[in-house]
Amino acid sequence: MSVLGWFTGLIDWLTPDNANPARLAANAHIIVNAAAALLVLPFLKQIEGLASRIAPRAR
Repeated sequence: MSVLGWFTGLIDWLTPDNANPARLAANAHIIVNAAAALLVLPFLKQIEGLASRIAPRAR
């Protein structure tokens, strides 16, 4: 659990003290998705090239 200690600390810091567990889960989900989107941004050109090789445009 020590690997996720910083992450759970971040979620606890961002969420009010009286929040229910569903709000904690929603905040964690938003943070994970935002981090994944930021990690993918630098590789958009490569992803575009791969997608065009897999499914070329119809002529």
